Amino acid sequence: ADGITEDIITNLSLWRTFPVISRNSSFTFRGQSQNLKQVATELGARYIVEGSVRKGGNRVRITAQLIDAEEDHHLWSERWDRTLEDIFDVQDEVSEAIARRVSPSVTGHEQNRLIRKRPENLSAWEEYLQGLRCFHASQQQHTDHEDPSLVQARQHFEQAIELDPALSDAHAYLSICGAWELFHFTVQDPQKTLDRMLTDGRKAEALNPENPIALTGMATAYMLRGDHSTAYEHAQRAVKFNPSFALSYLWLGMSQVHSGDYQQGEITILKAFELSPADPELNNFHAVLYFACLGQGKYEEALEAIEQALLRHPDAGALLGHRAAVLGHLERSSEAKAALDRYLTLRPNLKTRDHYRRIFIPN
Repeated sequence: ADGITEDIITNLSLWRTFPVISRNSSFTFRGQSQNLKQVATELGARYIVEGSVRKGGNRVRITAQLIDAEEDHHLWSERWDRTLEDIFDVQDEVSEAIARRVSPSVTGHEQNRLIRKRPENLSAWEEYLQGLRCFHASQQQHTDHEDPSLVQARQHFEQAIELDPALSDAHAYLSICGAWELFHFTVQDPQKTLDRMLTDGRKAEALNPENPIALTGMATAYMLRGDHSTAYEHAQRAVKFNPSFALSYLWLGMSQVHSGDYQQGEITILKAFELSPADPELNNFHAVLYFACLGQGKYEEALEAIEQALLRHPDAGALLGHRAAVLGHLERSSEAKAALDRYLTLRPNLKTRDHYRRIFIPN
């Protein structure tokens, strides 16, 4: 169900005539009995799509309904009974039916963009979905050590590629997994991990040059190499191909602020907040906003951004380091010292500026 939902969100995101709230924010309401009008208000969405999946053997039953949350009434509903091999046709039918009711102005050109390369091996696709499940579980963890969910995610993505080497998304997520392995300090050779991230990202892009996940993985790899202009180029292309993919805006904003374009970086990251207002990873959004404000000398706003991030993850070493920095700018020395001491306790392998540069953001 999670995988089918994610694919439908991806399909809807390919229509340029309306924004689509991201998967991360949508999934925070999964499995809950919620007042849909309240959900729509929290997400800033007018329409809500909800449905269910049941699977028995090789057959699936999918239901979907479109609700106008403002008017509190159903616009459309449908049920499909198909074999698993037809699952992608059903997802496309759901996406197109919803799009035409939400925005009658959708064009044939946009419809053609829905014709995506599909996996040749359903077992590979299921391995990929298991990888996604583990990857998203890992995003709830903010550690400076091994994360079992991330390890499992990599294993599933590698197994998916073994079953279907042409599965672009699996290669793309391998690249993104590499970034989080760096963030968690679980790799012995950071340079080797960076090289592998580029290899995985390039393979994903070669298989599907318009894959925003592949382009985001590439942007991440170049960002961590300190090549911010190339990171910016890839993130910008990711935004172009899927203007509702919040993660692309995150890395586009990250590349902008580290290139010194702080004002534009602030505009970009605010768009990510708009597309994913309930994202479990809002701490990363707040971190980019922190850099954007810091670079503009808006130190109080920068402190507020990093405080918001720390509310979610009070023991995240990197965030405490950022807090120490901005407290220094505000000349709140004793608080800055306390934050720095806590940072060094949590990250004992990062004692000097050179240590930091060897792992992240060379320039």
